[in-house]
Amino acid sequence: MRRYNIPEESVSLRDPAEEELEKAIKLLKPIRQHRMLMAERQAGREKRRLAELRTIEERAQTAYQQAREELPGKRRDLAAEYQDNKIPLESLDQWKGRETRLVEDVQDQYQEARVKKKEADEQEQRLEKARQEVMRQQREAERMKFMEEELNG
Repeated sequence: MRRYNIPEESVSLRDPAEEELEKAIKLLKPIRQHRMLMAERQAGREKRRLAELRTIEERAQTAYQQAREELPGKRRDLAAEYQDNKIPLESLDQWKGRETRLVEDVQDQYQEARVKKKEADEQEQRLEKARQEVMRQQREAERMKFMEEELNG
């Protein structure tokens, strides 16, 4: 009868499926950790961008408020130029054009403020999605860690 020397290292008491699972976990764990890190970085970028957009929105809103508050005074100043004077029709058209531009400027400021608010709101939604992705990646990494701990006993 022949005796074979089988090194103890090659004799495994574990189920082959467990060994395959362990290999898969060792392969996937760093990938999951990397994805989690990338999701966290993306969420940080989205958060910083939201802060920038909220600042821009605030400036646009302030500019609109200021333009709206200044409009009555500018209209009075414009009216004072032509008050108590006989003015030719051409000057009246110029006056009307100047007053129209004043109102249009306020409307433009209002539109700009609305656009900036919309951009900031959309960015806030992107930030929320990024935060959800971070949470999802964290759960995946935790699952991988749990599976590894269960496998290793």
